[in-house]
Amino acid sequence: MKKSAKHLVSIAALTLATGFAGQALATGMPSQAEMWQIIQRQQQEIESLKGQVTETQTEVQAVKEAAPVAGPNWSDKVSIGGVVEVEASHGDDGYGGPTASDIAVATVELSIDAQVNDWVNANVVLLYEDGATLDLDSATITIGNAERNPMFVTAGKTAVPFGNFSTNLVSDPVTLELGETVEDIVQVGFESNGINGSVYVFNGDVDKNGDDNVVAQFGANLGYSMETDSFGLEAGVSYISSLDDGDLVADTHGDVAVDERVGAWSVYGIATIGQFQLVGEYLAAAEEFDAAVTNLAGTKPEAWNVELAYSLELSGMETVLAVGYQGADDAAALGIPETKWLAAASVGIFENTSLAFEFAHSEDFEVAEGGTGDDMQTSTLQLGVEF
Repeated sequence: MKKSAKHLVSIAALTLATGFAGQALATGMPSQAEMWQIIQRQQQEIESLKGQVTETQTEVQAVKEAAPVAGPNWSDKVSIGGVVEVEASHGDDGYGGPTASDIAVATVELSIDAQVNDWVNANVVLLYEDGATLDLDSATITIGNAERNPMFVTAGKTAVPFGNFSTNLVSDPVTLELGETVEDIVQVGFESNGINGSVYVFNGDVDKNGDDNVVAQFGANLGYSMETDSFGLEAGVSYISSLDDGDLVADTHGDVAVDERVGAWSVYGIATIGQFQLVGEYLAAAEEFDAAVTNLAGTKPEAWNVELAYSLELSGMETVLAVGYQGADDAAALGIPETKWLAAASVGIFENTSLAFEFAHSEDFEVAEGGTGDDMQTSTLQLGVEF
């Protein structure tokens, strides 16, 4: 057990005093001059002991400071989260098709996020969607520290920042169907005082005649967000130089080289007023698709989404009621409906666990426009868990 300097000095003084008392008893009381000399010798010995104790404490502190400090465990740097969604559906099997029903695991998402140090973050997302295999949906490295610098750099596979696609409904909006683009990118961006923006480049899957296999596609986005106790606003605009590389468009596009790639732009706004939220988004191609693309030649697709949601508490459970109107133009070849009406209710039945119901009525493009002219109704019950 360690002893303080005062403790050691007290022991020394007691020892000296005891020795002096023993000597006095053995030899008789010293004279006044002898007593003064004894006291001076004792004081010198006490001061010497104090110096030794101080020197020892200094040496111990130096050893402590030089000793390596154990760093945080890897588990302190890594977080794991995910989503599991199971859906039961009933309705028309395609436009004009027979009635069908099904139960399926609609979504499984596993996210691994590692804050490697104050400046570097790594993120990996594995995704399974009904009818597909487990896929690497995202794998990125981000260099940046928002507390010290508004700039950041992200490199890796991810959905490019084109469009917003926010929704309070169960199914994805048609704007996501048209615009979602997952690519290997390098992105440079910033975020400061509610304003955010970035530019990025990538080498898409669609080749351009006369070009080598090079990084030639690009995009940019600019947004603003603010929030008070009773009001919130988020808005933004974005552009991509190659809608040809959009996930749905590329599948429809096929492996066809083009003379010119088709650019596209998007604008969105989300306003939250008290318990109400209004979502609006519009996304459109900037020019017509190349004549070489047989399925899409001459088309200039566009899509939009408008939603109104109301949040409340029912029997202690967080509940969201939402209605939406979506639509598209010149998009029959992509399988996107011309119009779509939706209504949904989502209830938080337990912590991080929700039960949602959605009814959707979709109308296809007319036959003269490349559609079937039929409509379709679908009801979906979804049980979802986030962790």
